[in-house]
Amino acid sequence: MSAPASLDVADTVVFGVLTVAGYLIGLYFSFARRRCQESSSNSSAAAAEQEAFLGGRTLPAFALAVSVVASVATAGNVVGFVAHYYAYGFHAILPSTGIPLAAIFATMALVPLLYRLRVASIFQYLRMRFDNMVGITASIVYVFLSQIVGAVGIYSAGIAVSTMYPIPLVYSNICIGLAGTVYTALGGLRSVVWADFAQAFVMFSSPFIIIGKVIYDSRIASPPLKPISDINIADYIFRTNVDFTSDENLWSGLAAAVPFSLVRTAFDQMAVQRFMAAKTLRDARRIAIGGPLLAFFFFTLGLATSLALIYWYTDCDPVLSGAIKSYDQIVPHYMTERLARVKMLRGLFLAGLIGASTSTVSSVVNSHAAIFYIDVIKPHVRMTARKARFIMRALAFSSGMVMTLLAVAAPHIGTAARLFLSLYCTAAGPFAGLVLLAISSPWVNAKGAAWGTVLVCVLQLWHAIGRSLSSVAPPRLITRTLERCAPLMNASSEARNHTLLPSERAPVFLLYQASFYWMSFSGLLLTLLLGTVLSLVTGGERTARSNVPLTSPIFLKLWARFKFFRHMLMLDDDKVDNGAHVLRQREREDDSTEVSPMCEGQELSQSCTSKRTLSAT
Repeated sequence: MSAPASLDVADTVVFGVLTVAGYLIGLYFSFARRRCQESSSNSSAAAAEQEAFLGGRTLPAFALAVSVVASVATAGNVVGFVAHYYAYGFHAILPSTGIPLAAIFATMALVPLLYRLRVASIFQYLRMRFDNMVGITASIVYVFLSQIVGAVGIYSAGIAVSTMYPIPLVYSNICIGLAGTVYTALGGLRSVVWADFAQAFVMFSSPFIIIGKVIYDSRIASPPLKPISDINIADYIFRTNVDFTSDENLWSGLAAAVPFSLVRTAFDQMAVQRFMAAKTLRDARRIAIGGPLLAFFFFTLGLATSLALIYWYTDCDPVLSGAIKSYDQIVPHYMTERLARVKMLRGLFLAGLIGASTSTVSSVVNSHAAIFYIDVIKPHVRMTARKARFIMRALAFSSGMVMTLLAVAAPHIGTAARLFLSLYCTAAGPFAGLVLLAISSPWVNAKGAAWGTVLVCVLQLWHAIGRSLSSVAPPRLITRTLERCAPLMNASSEARNHTLLPSERAPVFLLYQASFYWMSFSGLLLTLLLGTVLSLVTGGERTARSNVPLTSPIFLKLWARFKFFRHMLMLDDDKVDNGAHVLRQREREDDSTEVSPMCEGQELSQSCTSKRTLSAT
């Protein structure tokens, strides 16, 4: 008996209830807060801005930490990346191995500096550290990068919806994109965080459903499955050949871990907003550690899910048998094939995918609105609270519409995972380099940072476009058989042999042969090198002393160990320790301050400040 192609009534009810519940929870908290704010005497543009982009700095740390993982983990991790691991091996997980180290770095070097400066955007800090031109340049790089993240998430969830329901992929993409955009534009960060918090629990259930079902079915499979120990794990994860033209080997994956992890979980505006929305510095540090570690756990769940599917489809590959056309469809195909008789489980799985996708969409939309409002519009336009809210909502809607259009175009570009990895790595290298220059090197000036970043971005785009349009060979597929699908074995074997046979390809320009992973790592190093050299050539050392307050204290302590830097920056012991002292004082003040209900989210108001009550020490 064949499994039904679409979800039944019970699955649809579970899917609908869980999906709508996440939206309603976020909107409830947001509008309840907004009514309180509008009824207060201080309904200024500054208060509206802080509520929209920082949740009034009243959100609990645990909700913000969960929102971090919901923001960086997309449906692509459950659909696109699982399919990529299945088809090409596990090397695409290697860039995520640097996440724990990136979290530690953010906690020690980045978060204390940004929290002391009370910025709402990483680009607001870059504008303070350099100038408007550098801030806008970095914003453009980030917007390009994060639009791709959101589009791939929409596309991956859209594949699942269109596979389980008779809905065309393009309409699925549009509905998912609009859903995440609308409630974000109406509710702001508070809506995003609480919706993320509710959806995260459902999101984590999706990979566990597949893993648990494969384990259960493997006991009664007929014919019996081969032992999992028969899988050649070395081919999947330990290709140790040094090949700078391929992403699918150990060294390429580890090289990409540095810029990928730093940007994904430390420098990304979606993560920075949650760090800065914390009530205290101590909470911000907890979020910077807890959020990325939860994200790393979710990424490893995707790896475990792919391993379960590899075990289940051993010697009966659904692409070779003709059951599906693309490996991007393998996860929803399994759900349709194996969970048709288990009531409500497919609806739960699909709700988790949609939750993961809309969480990322909403976070990207809110971060883009924050970037354009704070760094582009606010410095040049004076406005009332009502006008500020209208502009912020318009910016959010615009970002969501562009992202949805990119998701519609995604099927014509490549698989979800490869599209994400190629374009994300293209932007991650120079962006990570720029932020590192800003927080670590006081002698780097605006000219050096801007020109260094722009030159590397041009190189990266040249490589990305050229490699995508050239005849570079695709990654080698893991060899599959159809021994457990005997009736289709002969015809599918011909298809398999045809797929794996090398074809004639035109010569490829040397730069285009380089893998995206190595180009990302090279982009990071080149940005650091060019930014430093160009700054020193254009007199960066003359302004180095004025940049000391905008430099991370941990790097100031490092430079103070060298006589040359100590003299150039005039780093006496008091100045080196001052940053750490200010941070400790701010943390003590935050921890001993209880904000009255009338003042929540209005820290910039003088009248509110006078109403703070200090708890007994």
